[in-house]
Amino acid sequence: MGQWIYLLIAAVIAIAVIVLTGNLKKQVDENLNIIDEMEHKYKNKTLK
Repeated sequence: MGQWIYLLIAAVIAIAVIVLTGNLKKQVDENLNIIDEMEHKYKNKTLK
């Protein structure tokens, strides 16, 4: 009986880690897109 509790806790932790890393990756992708946009705007201003 005790082993099931540990398995359940491990599963919950694994799911939480997957969700958090997924959200972090999304956040990083958004930040990279913002940086790319800023670089393009800056390059366009310096070229003109």
